[in-house]
Amino acid sequence: MLQDVKPIMYQKFLNQLTDKNYSKRSIEIVHTTMFNAMEKAVTLAKIEKNPCLGVTIKGQSKNDGITFMESSDIPRFLQATLQYDYIYWIFFKVLIETGMRKGEAAALRWQDIDFKKYTISINKTLDSEQKTKPSFLVILRRLTPIGRSKLANH
Repeated sequence: MLQDVKPIMYQKFLNQLTDKNYSKRSIEIVHTTMFNAMEKAVTLAKIEKNPCLGVTIKGQSKNDGITFMESSDIPRFLQATLQYDYIYWIFFKVLIETGMRKGEAAALRWQDIDFKKYTISINKTLDSEQKTKPSFLVILRRLTPIGRSKLANH
């Protein structure tokens, strides 16, 4: 029963996940789900107190040595792409402006782009490692008028 779940039991459960080498992020997702479910149980008066309060999530955050570009470096990066070919500027500009993955951008076809509505329909990928099927619409209003015209005229 829900009333039988005590904070110490829940903490031991999370510790077991750590011991089984689950990533810290996976444990955080489990905790968030459980915490929200228990909060709902409190709201529905099924339990008096959320047993998930005050737990410690152990484990290491993954940091594979990946560093990210600072926003202030993006204009210089885009300028550098022009020395190779204009197509690289377009490719990276679209990725940066939309948050699209490289496989999604590489799979785009002209019919996916609506220049009148400033939208791109993302419904496929060329990345075989991507786990989820893309299916969403990106609104391009953030592109500058110059960027939109360069993209449309390419």
